[in-house]
Amino acid sequence: MQRRTLDPGNNSYPGQVTWESAAVAGLMVLTTFGCSNRPTESTTQIASVIITSPIDTIVAVGTTVQLTASAQDAAGAEITGINFTWSSSPAFIASVDADGLVTALQEGAITILATTDETAGVSGSLMLRVVPANLILINEILADPFGNSLVNNLTFNTRSVVEDALAECANAIDTGNIVVLIACLTVVRTEVHSATDATDRVLLGVYEFYVTQIEQSLNL
Repeated sequence: MQRRTLDPGNNSYPGQVTWESAAVAGLMVLTTFGCSNRPTESTTQIASVIITSPIDTIVAVGTTVQLTASAQDAAGAEITGINFTWSSSPAFIASVDADGLVTALQEGAITILATTDETAGVSGSLMLRVVPANLILINEILADPFGNSLVNNLTFNTRSVVEDALAECANAIDTGNIVVLIACLTVVRTEVHSATDATDRVLLGVYEFYVTQIEQSLNL
């Protein structure tokens, strides 16, 4: 059996763990696991929540609209990866599901809230107006054969403007966008009162009756 000899200049046996080596090893462990006096980096602070609607703020009874919410920091930059809780008040005017889909139930004003899912949640709001617009009747008015014949007999330039406006009206009805529908009707009514051709003035004068019917059917 080999005898161990003590080195006069070294007060440890071969293979023995000294306090110096243990201290070095401990320092390495602390460094490896990031234990230091430096503060940890904080997450971005949410300053506001913005709710947007693809059809502005007027909604027809019986229709739906998909809202979106975004969180922003103090500089107005969007913060991604944020979850929201949706709510509506009063809920009997319109409901909103967990994904921000609003269903208009009856006429009135409604406030939609989107709140971040945090301990100290930040909320954003959007005011909507629900109107009893009769979109089915408006579609029927736009499709009326006699009304379309009036438009078809307009002079080229006037007909192009009116046809484009009425096509936008039809698209607005499909998407439930009452604001765009009102804007399209305004274009048509402007043509009614600005036409210079005698035939156009007569035809548009008759077609103005259809415009009035549509406006009344909006029940604004």
